[in-house]
Amino acid sequence: MDKRLSFINPSLAEGGKLPMRLESKASVTAYFTTSDCAGFYSRIKCAYAWTASGEKFNGNSPALRQISKKLMK
Repeated sequence: MDKRLSFINPSLAEGGKLPMRLESKASVTAYFTTSDCAGFYSRIKCAYAWTASGEKFNGNSPALRQISKKLMK
């Protein structure tokens, strides 16, 4: 079974709000804490975002792996 955790209102590094328009090759950083994941006890493999044009982008980082390990305890 595929398990997903959604963040409806993440904190954005630029102080913006979602949805937001990005230019080609632009990026945005979203932040969340382990308290945002309360009750979720599965390993987090990656983070992803869907664009308005239907494209899916995903990625991971050392920080995401650290959060995943903390949630599994």
